[in-house]
Amino acid sequence: MFERRIRFKDDDGSKFPEWEQKKLISCCNGFDNLRQPITANLRRKGKYPYYGANGIQDYVDDYIFDGEYILLAEDGGHFDEFASKPIAQFISGRVWVNNHAHIIQAKQGYNNKYIFYCLEHKDIRKYINGSSRAKLNQEDMWDIPIPVPCLYEQEKIADFITAIDCSINDNVRQLETLQDLKTSLLQQLFI
Repeated sequence: MFERRIRFKDDDGSKFPEWEQKKLISCCNGFDNLRQPITANLRRKGKYPYYGANGIQDYVDDYIFDGEYILLAEDGGHFDEFASKPIAQFISGRVWVNNHAHIIQAKQGYNNKYIFYCLEHKDIRKYINGSSRAKLNQEDMWDIPIPVPCLYEQEKIADFITAIDCSINDNVRQLETLQDLKTSLLQQLFI
């Protein structure tokens, strides 16, 4: 049983049931068998993101996934820097994924975004193998535990954190716009 300092409540103000701890395998399906790496010299440029362990590596002319997925770094991830750098990514739409990221998706009864947020900055170092390059193999990945509330509480948590992410993204865009404006003004004033 988990004790949480912050808990969401149902719309009527009542408490949700206690959370359970579950292994990732009971909450998600995996799609690693569909991954296809493309070496840089064989990639044909296009509009579809080509994802690796830590984000978009390139854009290609085709896709192999269409939907919402969670990518969890397999190798090359920021496992030791999990607190400040994400080890998971939430992707949506048409994309291509290489073999450096595990591809998972919530099973029915679980919220994809909630599971992503559970994993995004999770310390999974005890599940990592490899002496020269840190690697999360699939068998160990499925053993990673996550705290699981009822579906409605998962949705409330995911919606709340997503709203924060949207606000962060809006502020970043606004900051970039203001920085561009300042640069432009300085160039016009002092050239």
